[in-house]
Amino acid sequence: TTVCVPLPATGDFAIAVQHDANGNRQTDVSTDGAGMSNNPGIKKILGLVPRPPSVDKTRFTAGPGVTRMTISMQYL
Repeated sequence: TTVCVPLPATGDFAIAVQHDANGNRQTDVSTDGAGMSNNPGIKKILGLVPRPPSVDKTRFTAGPGVTRMTISMQYL
């Protein structure tokens, strides 16, 4: 899937995306996928609950014009 996101200005941003695999509009940790800018790993707390990475790991700088990136979906 390709998505174009218009940004208000140049600067630092972070992007998070989620795949609602069964279309129920709820987060189902066991089946839904997630991904973030810079593709950091998603760790689990006590091996059960996903813990999002810090903004420092997902931050990117968007300049003038098009900033391209690939975000890999992760399924736990």
